[in-house]
Amino acid sequence: AVQPDAVPLSHVAEKYSAKSLADFLFQPLRVRPSGRMPDMKLTPAESLAIAGYLIGDEPVPVRALDPD
Repeated sequence: AVQPDAVPLSHVAEKYSAKSLADFLFQPLRVRPSGRMPDMKLTPAESLAIAGYLIGDEPVPVRALDPD
């Protein structure tokens, strides 16, 4: 059920690929200079993770860092 204040996002996957949405989230004003989306200073990995979530992609496994 959709909550009263929720914005449906089902159209996002129809308009964007995970890569194109991640590019937009990473630098929104570069993609759409006249847009209203603020630059949230996301890393490329954060942008891709959020885009994947919004599109409905399966999360990409992340390899843990090996300490030196």
